[in-house]
Amino acid sequence: MKIYIGHEVAKYFKRKPISKSQTIESLHEDGSMEVSLKITHEMEIIPLIKYWIPHLKVLEPSLIDERIQKDINSYGSLY
Repeated sequence: MKIYIGHEVAKYFKRKPISKSQTIESLHEDGSMEVSLKITHEMEIIPLIKYWIPHLKVLEPSLIDERIQKDINSYGSLY
């Protein structure tokens, strides 16, 4: 799985990785980064991504990103 981490919070994920399998794939000039990691189930990562919105974005797999987007869109219908 690949995740984009915005520059505002990248330092936290450099200091304390999301998981032991986290690998920094690329560092961008603005301080943001892309990381890859292995998960066994989508619920290992979905709550963390939602907590850090808008600073984290799932790049791959698109199915997890679509599920998060669907959840976010459904929140609007609750209020």
